[in-house]
Amino acid sequence: MGLVGRVSVVLLGAVALVFIVSSVLYEQVETFTIDDSHFDRIGERLAVDTQVLNATAAAQRPILATMLSNGELSVFWPGVRPASWDDTPSAALRELQDRLSATSNLLAVSSLQLAIVPHQPADVRGLLTLADGSKLQFDAPKLLSRHHVTQGLASAAIAAAAVLFAAVMLVHTMSLPLGALADVADAVGEDAWVPLDEKGPREVRRLARAINAMQVRIHRLINDRTEALAAVSHDLRTPLARLRLRSGFLDDAEAQAAIEADVAEMEAMVGGVLAYLSGENDPEKARAVDMAAMLMTLVDEAADTGRSAHYEGPDHVSMKLRPLAMKRVFTNLIDNALAYGGNVQVGLRVVDGRHSVVTVDDDGPGIPEADLERVLTPFFRVEGSRSRATGGLGLGLAIVQREVMRAGGHLVLSNRDGGGLRVQVTLFQAQGERSSDGVPRVDGDMSGAFRRPGKS
Repeated sequence: MGLVGRVSVVLLGAVALVFIVSSVLYEQVETFTIDDSHFDRIGERLAVDTQVLNATAAAQRPILATMLSNGELSVFWPGVRPASWDDTPSAALRELQDRLSATSNLLAVSSLQLAIVPHQPADVRGLLTLADGSKLQFDAPKLLSRHHVTQGLASAAIAAAAVLFAAVMLVHTMSLPLGALADVADAVGEDAWVPLDEKGPREVRRLARAINAMQVRIHRLINDRTEALAAVSHDLRTPLARLRLRSGFLDDAEAQAAIEADVAEMEAMVGGVLAYLSGENDPEKARAVDMAAMLMTLVDEAADTGRSAHYEGPDHVSMKLRPLAMKRVFTNLIDNALAYGGNVQVGLRVVDGRHSVVTVDDDGPGIPEADLERVLTPFFRVEGSRSRATGGLGLGLAIVQREVMRAGGHLVLSNRDGGGLRVQVTLFQAQGERSSDGVPRVDGDMSGAFRRPGKS
């Protein structure tokens, strides 16, 4: 059954339920409604009972009174005026007394008196004077009852709540496949994708099949592209190696250097493209990493080459990350800063014990404001100082952006007020624990607590 059909069934069921409950409710109201016919019936019975008892010998009246009694009206003889009888009836009793007396002249002549039964405010007790002066007592249960009004409102409220609950449950059940579709749509392109169960309404099943087929095609395209590039790079390595070998036999040193530079550039291009594409299916698992130690090591390696590199931050900050991916991220950022700025300052700070912020600053020319977002796209290069002559292929920052997003963080590029570029990487991490190697995890703001300059 389709989605429209199921919604129609839900609405039809709700309407049917309302109809059934309303029928029961109206029947109850009709049953408990005390209308004029009811009062007339009670008055006529009292008049008849009075006539019968007037015509009956006194000795037989008790038995006859019992025979005349039923659930609607109980008659007692000899009736004795109760000691606690209220001679000042309420307005409701006076109105009822007039209403009953109007049904028969005999009741008016018999001096009809009404009172409330003690502890039973809805029950009415009455006295009639027979022809011989004796008293006829009667009880009319629930004669003043008006519970049908509140009972009707309660029944209506219960009916509305039942209909609402049933409709919500049915619609919720029908929406579950849509929620699953949304979750699968969010996971499109990820490695941990699980095929969606093809169940639910006809339209939902069709959409589930389409999403499953689309995901299969996406994975096939990604795998085919990676395998094709890997095959091409493998096939290129052999002629490149031969070209490099042959250049070594050239007598012209200038031509030899140019050829080797071209070969190195081609190898860097192939390696960069493969690094970017293979990262999408990187199976590396996250584990506890000392972020501070990693950054200090990269800064020291840069300083060992004779360039200006400095680190500022705590000595130990443990986070659960993919170590090789994060090392690739910060290696790219530090190499870019050294290539375009000539120096690098790496900072690490912890904010509120909840996330770590890494900044990589340089004193280079920076990036035009209009290109700050574009440089994060693959193969985009800023002209001028960040041209191809510097060795940039346009994939470094794209790889950084992808790996930071996969780690659940975010990347921000901005130009420094004093000149140069600042790259800020924010990584979020559950804090307050200790890793298996005993290094304390981030548990507070240690920004600027330590300063460790690199070698220069």
